[in-house]
Amino acid sequence: KFSKTMKGVFANREKSISQVFQILDDWSPDEPGITKSTFQALTAAYSESPMAPKLDSKDVQYIFLHLDKDDRGTLDEENFKEVARALQYTFWISDKRNSLEQRHPEWYTKDRLLGKLSALVWDSDDGGATSKLDNFMNIVLLLNAVVVVMESAQDLAHETKYDSVFTMIEFLFGWAYVVEFVIILSAMSWQEYMSSKARWFDFFTTWLLFAVSCAYYLPFADVQGELMKYANMLRLLRLIRVVKSLKRLPKVAFMFNCVCTLLASARDILLFLLVIVYAYSAVGCMLFGGCLYLGNEDLEGSEYEETKLFALNFNDMISACSLWFVNLLCEYNAPIADGVHQSLPPYKQSAWLVFPMFYFTVVILAFELVAAFTIETFVALTSDQPESDDEEELADDDEIEEPKLEGLEKLAAELLEEDPPLCFHYTKSASAEQEEVYEMMFKNEE
Repeated sequence: KFSKTMKGVFANREKSISQVFQILDDWSPDEPGITKSTFQALTAAYSESPMAPKLDSKDVQYIFLHLDKDDRGTLDEENFKEVARALQYTFWISDKRNSLEQRHPEWYTKDRLLGKLSALVWDSDDGGATSKLDNFMNIVLLLNAVVVVMESAQDLAHETKYDSVFTMIEFLFGWAYVVEFVIILSAMSWQEYMSSKARWFDFFTTWLLFAVSCAYYLPFADVQGELMKYANMLRLLRLIRVVKSLKRLPKVAFMFNCVCTLLASARDILLFLLVIVYAYSAVGCMLFGGCLYLGNEDLEGSEYEETKLFALNFNDMISACSLWFVNLLCEYNAPIADGVHQSLPPYKQSAWLVFPMFYFTVVILAFELVAAFTIETFVALTSDQPESDDEEELADDDEIEEPKLEGLEKLAAELLEEDPPLCFHYTKSASAEQEEVYEMMFKNEE
């Protein structure tokens, strides 16, 4: 029934967009298709809706360039069909170079120090997207990871022999990340630096680790020593960008895109699951709060006590959510239900039936819906993945031509050639990602 409804939604949308195209096309009988001025009038009227995003003239220009894939200056009906998703894009422009280079470009020649630092930030060793500085810092991060493992091994052995050595090494790593930050900002504008969410994380962890490492030499060093270790571990999450370099491999890129698309398109059903777990957690806190704790005599001899599950309880909302999450993954957990039943007073002992109710309503129904949706989405994504033979690809490698830049990619290339150069960014909203997945799943379903 849901599949039939979704197919009806896409069919009605295509029909409506075709009708809108015919109306707008009649406004400009001299030229076939929709001109830029007509499209601007359409988006201006669309922006007046309280539910629509506010689009300025630049946003409209970017959307038009994205839809005009043939670079003809007008939109035909086939290109106009994508207007619903294109209106959900987000665009922004940032200066590529910092203000110092714009004011004193002579300081950034190849024979100057700033010019060499700029080459580290922007140039790559193999012509890829990873810069020379990123490749070097990836090695530093791997060394940092080795140091953290060695330090953790020493802590597990309850030894303090090399504490001073590890403290000094962590201090040096903190300075290394600060130097990286200074080098990047010597060549890159602040707007461009903050245009990436990954750099937000880099900025936060860099200065957190540096502040904690400097605080070690203050009077409260004992406290800060522990904080430094955990801040350093947080810093190692930057190792994710080493994994990101694998995206150049086609299969890894496809897997990465599948995961991102699944997370974006499944937000509604995941939110539905979260609301159900939250509701059960609230009910559990009201019914079983204060029943499951270490030292409760009513739990003596129960399987809950023998398996040491005291961390899973209903004494607060966080613990309750954790308990239901464990039940969600492990299905029905008999020791927890038995412990609750044994710790309740006689007039409330029937309340343990909440556990089998959770199993039937959430684990069997809601969680299985999430699993089914994930499988259907993956099948829809893989169905559009072209099958290719590696040997044929290698044989035809010499015949590969330079890809033609179209729409927004062409605009981004043109902005980079300006003086000063500008960086163009655009992202899809979660709604647009979700709509694309639903279209692949239901629109062409037989």
